[in-house]
Amino acid sequence: MQVRRVRVAATAAALAVSLAAVAAPGSLAKATKPKVVMVLDNFYKPDSARVHRGGKVRWDWGQDFSVHNVTLKRAPRGVDKSRFRSQTTNDPDYAFTKRFKKVGKYRFYCTIHPDVMRMTVRVHR
Repeated sequence: MQVRRVRVAATAAALAVSLAAVAAPGSLAKATKPKVVMVLDNFYKPDSARVHRGGKVRWDWGQDFSVHNVTLKRAPRGVDKSRFRSQTTNDPDYAFTKRFKKVGKYRFYCTIHPDVMRMTVRVHR
């Protein structure tokens, strides 16, 4: 009977610690909250972002009459570049979000304005 009470108490304590870790303020929010990049009149703002592996970047279109897109030009080996291409639009309500699973440097550009609209995302551990 005594051993059973100890096991129940130990299980309850382990569960309480686990729940406290998950519910800690900001613990999950930091991991899932994306970095925001504005897609504006022929530029991205900011033109570079840094995220942890598994982090997200969200590109939000601003009020602009020109159409733009986000297209991956270079990435770490093994990344499927076709999965990092937004639609081409000028819709201010459009947003494009991607999760970065591989550490390294990702270079993006707008295919409509390739000489001026460029940005870099650096993914670290």
